[in-house]
Amino acid sequence: MTKLGTFIIKTSIRMFVTYITILALFFVAIRALPILILGPEADPILVMLKKGAEDPRFGEWAIETAREYGYGQPLYAQFVVYIYKVLRFDFGSSFYTRVPAVDSIALRLPYTLSLYTAGTILPILIGYQAGIVSAKHRGGKIDSVIVQAGIISYILPAWLVLLILYYFLAYLPKINWGFYIFPLPV
Repeated sequence: MTKLGTFIIKTSIRMFVTYITILALFFVAIRALPILILGPEADPILVMLKKGAEDPRFGEWAIETAREYGYGQPLYAQFVVYIYKVLRFDFGSSFYTRVPAVDSIALRLPYTLSLYTAGTILPILIGYQAGIVSAKHRGGKIDSVIVQAGIISYILPAWLVLLILYYFLAYLPKINWGFYIFPLPV
């Protein structure tokens, strides 16, 4: 086997182990810790069943979901079911809309990817041009302003930049001009 093939296999194994480890940590944080810290009354299925007392339609769904995800089994068996379902992209249904979670993700994924792409490419293009201008005016006021703006933009969290971008591409054009540059998700 070539060095490239060995590298690809080793990297794939490491990525898979990392993925399973992250899933295990998420499972422990969401499923096991509430029970260990707050006691059995913090069990997510019990919370759903209590809600089911208020709405009978919800109660049947909660019992069906509990059976499907193995909430009556020990935690290690629940973890196996959880891993199996996640690897098959079966994330269950929304608690509120009862729509499969994959459908909700698929609805919002194009918007997320376009925001991510714009939030990644625009700073590169702007930073490249600003760097050229800054190099031409080295030591001057323009250079100082560009360096300070670069420091401020580095300090801003990415989610805030994406939120501002979303505001300018989706919300403002609809309010001001009556059309979408970037449509809002339903």
